[in-house]
Amino acid sequence: GLLSSARGNGSGVSLRVANGVWAGTAVRPKFIESSTRIHRAQAAPLPSSYEPVNSWVQSRTDGEVPKLLSGTPDPLTVSLLVSAVSFKGVWAERFERERTAEGAFWPLSPGAATASQPANFMRRKGAAWASPTVAALGGAAALRLDYGDADAAADSKGAGFCALFVLPAEAGEASLAATIAALRTAPSPV
Repeated sequence: GLLSSARGNGSGVSLRVANGVWAGTAVRPKFIESSTRIHRAQAAPLPSSYEPVNSWVQSRTDGEVPKLLSGTPDPLTVSLLVSAVSFKGVWAERFERERTAEGAFWPLSPGAATASQPANFMRRKGAAWASPTVAALGGAAALRLDYGDADAAADSKGAGFCALFVLPAEAGEASLAATIAALRTAPSPV
């Protein structure tokens, strides 16, 4: 699961997870032991600054999350729960840089007319799981692109990691909210 970190090993994917709890009161040894054993989490006394927490997160994410928290802890803070994830992956079917083109991205801005913003769009031809309509998602379109070793992606089990892109059936906030709600309850569309 996500609690274990996947690194290198030739897969083209690196996933680093940092979970921790810092408590303002004495932390019982049994809590520290179970946090480490069950959740693979750091458990320690609450520091007077965020520097030790940021240093710990930075080391656990191979420097990809250098500063998670800023300022100083509120004096009324009883405990601090931290979870940070760092993911780096190569596409199983790579995109060619020269096929990247600028296009118009239309952000959703509730209650206001929005203008498009320029964005880079990656383009490629190749095999991928796609569906123009997923009934369980209210008719949304979906596309799955695998990360990592192309041989693993071609395996009948699929890749260990993938990106799932979902486009609601209609434009607008209501359609987006309905699609998000369906994603929370529907079985995986892929």
